[in-house]
Amino acid sequence: TQHLGWRLLHGEVGTLAPEVVVLLIGTNNLHDKATAAAIAQGVMLSAQFLATHWPQAQIVVLGILPRAECHNYKWWGGR
Repeated sequence: TQHLGWRLLHGEVGTLAPEVVVLLIGTNNLHDKATAAAIAQGVMLSAQFLATHWPQAQIVVLGILPRAECHNYKWWGGR
């Protein structure tokens, strides 16, 4: 969530005018061992910023998808 927060605060949204924004963030925070509350706060702040910046857009917040441990690549046929 920190990467998206930085991008939003530093103007990377530009002059876009989307009708729908799909927000899927937070999975990297799981790897960083962030608490659920910290991840939820980052998602909420990002969604609030987007809703303020693009009031015409529908904001869709998706849940974090399941992921494997970073050191175990066997699930996709790797090492």
